[in-house]
Amino acid sequence: MSLMNRLSFERTMGLKLYERTVRSVSSMAVASDFSRWNQMRQAIERTPTKPLSTDETMDRDTPEPASRKLLKFVNLKNLGTTIRNDSGHYEYYYNPIELGSNPYNWLCVDTENKFSIELILDQPNEKIYLPDLPMRRDDPSSLSRTAPIFESSSTANIPNANNLSHIRDNFSSGVSISGTVRMIVANTERPIIMKSHAIYLKCFIGEYACFVDTNKKSWRDRLNMKRESDEKVIKLLSHPVDGVLDSYLLPFKVIKLDLLPERQMKCLTPGVYEFPFTFTVNLNEFPSSCETILGTTAYRIESRMNISNSRGKNDTIILTRRVDVKRVLSISDIIMKYESINIEGSWNREEFFYNIMLATKMIEIGEPFKLTIGIMKSLHSKMTIENIKVLLAQSTSVPCIDCDTDMLLTTSYVKKNACELYDCQFPNGRRKIENEFHQFYEIDNLLVPELAGTSCSTNAWLRPFYCEPSAQLRKRARLKITHTLNVQLTLNNCSRSDGSGTLKPMTYLTFRIPILLVDNDMLGNLSLPTYRPPCETSSPPAYTLSADPPAYG
Repeated sequence: MSLMNRLSFERTMGLKLYERTVRSVSSMAVASDFSRWNQMRQAIERTPTKPLSTDETMDRDTPEPASRKLLKFVNLKNLGTTIRNDSGHYEYYYNPIELGSNPYNWLCVDTENKFSIELILDQPNEKIYLPDLPMRRDDPSSLSRTAPIFESSSTANIPNANNLSHIRDNFSSGVSISGTVRMIVANTERPIIMKSHAIYLKCFIGEYACFVDTNKKSWRDRLNMKRESDEKVIKLLSHPVDGVLDSYLLPFKVIKLDLLPERQMKCLTPGVYEFPFTFTVNLNEFPSSCETILGTTAYRIESRMNISNSRGKNDTIILTRRVDVKRVLSISDIIMKYESINIEGSWNREEFFYNIMLATKMIEIGEPFKLTIGIMKSLHSKMTIENIKVLLAQSTSVPCIDCDTDMLLTTSYVKKNACELYDCQFPNGRRKIENEFHQFYEIDNLLVPELAGTSCSTNAWLRPFYCEPSAQLRKRARLKITHTLNVQLTLNNCSRSDGSGTLKPMTYLTFRIPILLVDNDMLGNLSLPTYRPPCETSSPPAYTLSADPPAYG
């Protein structure tokens, strides 16, 4: 047998052996494992925390380069955390988007080897806030040479480089997230040998684009197509890596910390061990978390530990926790919270004049806001208002690519959704307000619904403003989410009728107001403490000298 055939045979047999070892964990087995673990944990509860000493180190050989292999956490031992008898010949990867196959598991309980490992984060909400949300783009036609990027849904309108460098200069230190890997060893028969331990902060990106058939088809070809959307196909931007994995399975950004010095091993006797870690995330380097049908950005903190088990084989333990990275507004953007929007003009040769005012251009999800509508009719107008609607419209955009040439197109694919915020009908409106030439409507307590917690919710598509540059396409946003507040007026004019006296169809006017839709996390940097006036007293306060410094609350 030749060498290549032998390697192919061994690899095939190894894959079949791995598939035969896969099994599912039943609920009774899980309960039994945790019951035995609770008894073991109580036995060592009084064991003091034992620091790692340099006397417990041993040299180890440098590992050889490994091949890439895709795995699923649900197929692993110990509730989806342990790769048994790891030969070290593979570098393991997984699909972070498929939570059904690769859920977040941050606790490993090994009852056979009598130890547990837990990945703990210091941040209670598991979020990283970066004050680097860019809001301006280059616009030569503007007096300031810039314009807000949330006013356009085009993926070509992205933040300018000067805005990003200004944010980076103001916050050069970055933002930190810390935690601890806690290990409890209760095996008194033989020590646990830790051969390697590293922890990662990984950013995964699923980037999509719309591939468009730009060739002009004949009318016969168009009749054969089932629908017009056949000319556009949404695809995941990915390419094979080493002929094994797709590129989207590889992390876009990685920060790695080695918690065990190189070429050393640790001998862990019964006790409690803690491995603290801290990641520093620099601004404008990591994108914001997002999950939509047209693109996903997900983060995981991952702990990988390789140990020697009781049978003398090596086990690899993988623990992961979810982390969300949120871009928040900088202090300089607080002015948008107090800027109002005013739209005024006339319609149908000054038959009536309108004035629409929105109290703020920055609307927070779950917080009420106010809208006013003023209308003044001309003396000869018989127009009446039948209905007023206010809707929130969302545009989710991805770049477009020519499917034949793979050239980037100037257009963007936009998926639109809308939800109704207000609807007011005026029964018998033609008789009720026919003689009123000036009308004023004040709509209070308009409210954007809270973000849906499940995908089956009515407004599961709703997301706050989002714009991140593409990782593969130059000068394009890979995903952009913008919003407008649409005010719809239904008008009827009694003077418009045909010969039979039947009224012609009504007129619908729609005013689209670009807004910046944010959630509570994006406004965290703008929150100021409540002002409390000083207490008024009839006499000045008395001060006494003390040897101890005063306590400040």
